[in-house]
Amino acid sequence: MLKKRMPKEINDRRVKEVYSDWLYSLNSLLTPVPNSYPNFMRGKAYPFLRLNTYLASYTELKHDTVLYAKQGVAEMGGPDYEDTEIEIDTRGYVIPEFELYQRVYQLLKSIRAGLAKRQLMPLNTNKPMVRLEKLVASLAEISHKELNGQMLSKEEYQLIEFIGGDLEHFWKETILVGKNNPEDMLLNENNAQLIADIFTGPGSYLHVATGYVHPIYVIFSIEGKPRIGRGGVMSYYEMILGERLNDQIWREQLRKRPQRPAWVNNFISEDKAKEVSLYYAGM
Repeated sequence: MLKKRMPKEINDRRVKEVYSDWLYSLNSLLTPVPNSYPNFMRGKAYPFLRLNTYLASYTELKHDTVLYAKQGVAEMGGPDYEDTEIEIDTRGYVIPEFELYQRVYQLLKSIRAGLAKRQLMPLNTNKPMVRLEKLVASLAEISHKELNGQMLSKEEYQLIEFIGGDLEHFWKETILVGKNNPEDMLLNENNAQLIADIFTGPGSYLHVATGYVHPIYVIFSIEGKPRIGRGGVMSYYEMILGERLNDQIWREQLRKRPQRPAWVNNFISEDKAKEVSLYYAGM
């Protein structure tokens, strides 16, 4: 039985800066998964997936602090299958990274409190930020139920199904759209394909980057029966180059499918003919 711990307030002993708090949130992905967690999270591939997630988020952090601020984007949730006579179970699943959701909740509260204290809160963004905090708290609550074999409510399954739409609305409510910054341009320029140089050597630069979001297939249980779910996984790259790249150049290079770090092959199955990469984790 997993002991439930609701998110706590940020305290001065732990972190005082958003940058440090972001890293603190990610550090939960570097700790071993308890034996009480689902089988697919205790397999040999899953630690590499966690490392991939950590580094992809770290890349976004470096990008935002080295270059310029950006907003995340997600499309509206919903089925992408054709009409079929086979009944589809649309109930989804939250990968129960319980500690991660707790720390992200703390991070969001820290950001909102820090902006308000400094009178830097953008106009009309307090309410959507509060809703985002509640969303992350709900992910922690759902994770707690999943890990303890408890049934989710109808409202919780709806939250999982349409979480992409919730994130999209958050992006639209917090982005600053104007004549010189139309929404479609901001959407194209602020996507998941980012690059940042983090170290300079003799005539070369170490880059970290994120690329396309790849599908992930996981076997999980609902009401004691196995189900296969499909979600998304961030991609991660690192490379030493003779020049600094920006996002626009990197997105052009992504079309040629650059080589990923060798350790990524521990959880990625690549089909170059179809130009798709898959992560599969079984029961």
